[in-house]
Amino acid sequence: MKYVIGIDLGTSAVKVLLMNQNGKTIAEASENYPFIQVANEQGPGVGAAMIAAIGLGWYSSIEEYAEHFVKVEAYTELYQIYRQIYTQIKQLNQSLKKFRW
Repeated sequence: MKYVIGIDLGTSAVKVLLMNQNGKTIAEASENYPFIQVANEQGPGVGAAMIAAIGLGWYSSIEEYAEHFVKVEAYTELYQIYRQIYTQIKQLNQSLKKFRW
């Protein structure tokens, strides 16, 4: 008999379902995990990088990763630098618009 496994990676839990070829549920399981909300529009990318880094063994947990990755002071300083650069190159950006594809 053939089987199908379904995996749902949700925002607060992972759910797994095993069904046979007739659609009968053979087994199911779920496991909750902590919900972490990133105050950043790049949240999905950061989350994927976090999961990859933990999966590769670079960090042992989400908490350890966050301790090394989240540097609010550095981002605040970098944002101020970006704002200075942006005002200096704003006109160049406007000129480059005609080359958008």
